[in-house]
Amino acid sequence: MDLKKLKETEDYIKENTLLHENITGLKKQIADLKQRTAELSSDHKKVKIEFEEELFRAKIAKNLMEEKLRDQKKELMSIQFILDDVTEQLNVYKAKEKRPEDVPQFLKWVEQHFIDDIVVLPRAKDSLKKAKHKDIEMLCDAMDVLGNDYKAWRLGEISEEMYVCNCKSRCDTPFDIGHCGEKSISRYAEQYRVFYNTDSKDNKDRRRL
Repeated sequence: MDLKKLKETEDYIKENTLLHENITGLKKQIADLKQRTAELSSDHKKVKIEFEEELFRAKIAKNLMEEKLRDQKKELMSIQFILDDVTEQLNVYKAKEKRPEDVPQFLKWVEQHFIDDIVVLPRAKDSLKKAKHKDIEMLCDAMDVLGNDYKAWRLGEISEEMYVCNCKSRCDTPFDIGHCGEKSISRYAEQYRVFYNTDSKDNKDRRRL
């Protein structure tokens, strides 16, 4: 095994080890947050019962209990936000663990995850197979952005600012998504006509990308 391949293997092992450590840490955070949420929920119920029992005794006690309830609800909401964020991070790590390692796996991965969103043209597949340097991780990041954030922006579901922000947070490597241009479409016109949202295999039912 040459030194470069050995170094890549060592880096890959280190990266996977770090991912597993991060996942373990996130799982512990989730468990701790769930336990705290359960405790707060229990306290919340107890406070509510006490509040109802003391209501007739004094108006001031009622006000104090209401204030305590509001504080606990805020804390519960805050913890829920943290829990949602940690869960999202965990899902990202899990998704990256299952990412492909070579070009054939990558092409299958795109078809499985973005079957209704992304069409990989034959010339793009050929170019990818012939490329000397293949950064599969960056390609996966690009597909994630193209099939999720870019699509949402072009459909008007999110703003351009949100799209740019999502790109920065989602990807380790910066890149731009641009149009292919009319010259490419004219030169490879047949390849830019694909079957989309149809079970038909009649060429007349192809749509122009």
